[in-house]
Amino acid sequence: MRIPMQKDIGPFSILFNPIFEKPVTGSEKHLGFEFGYSAAVYYRWMRALSPGVEFYGGIGLINHIDPHNEQQHYIFPVVKGELPYGIEYNFGVGVGLTTGSDPVVVKFNVALEKYIGAIFGPSSEHSWLW
Repeated sequence: MRIPMQKDIGPFSILFNPIFEKPVTGSEKHLGFEFGYSAAVYYRWMRALSPGVEFYGGIGLINHIDPHNEQQHYIFPVVKGELPYGIEYNFGVGVGLTTGSDPVVVKFNVALEKYIGAIFGPSSEHSWLW
């Protein structure tokens, strides 16, 4: 379960996304909920280029928090933007903040959600799908 929240203040966008996870099958289904988070601050400079900082992490089970050295917390300086045809990207190099984290993580995300819609064009009034 995710509860995304966003607030725009001037040229800045602030996002917070608490994450609650629970296995419903398998050997870990008897365990409680795990808590994680993602958060970000972006400077909306240009549609094609917006610098920002993202944070990710997890503390383990809510009722049995992992020791600090086993938790994973990261900080990512990032660049995100939108290319022609609605293709969105997000690139960053993250640094682990705890000993349980990987030392360095590189991410590159591409979102084609708006691109796929652009291929098919606007919906007609008589269409049942597009």
